[in-house]
Amino acid sequence: MNSSSGTPLGSTAFGDREKAAEGQWARAQDAEKLKAIREKMQKDAEAAKSKDKQ
Repeated sequence: MNSSSGTPLGSTAFGDREKAAEGQWARAQDAEKLKAIREKMQKDAEAAKSKDKQ
């Protein structure tokens, strides 16, 4: 045990790993959302170009 806080020594490492895993998951979710937005923007731009040609 850590005498200053009364917690086992390995518990902070677990907390850090959990925070890192949550951060990684959040970044992956954000990347998926950004990809979908980019694809929609590209599709909309292509639709606007084809509409302008008509």
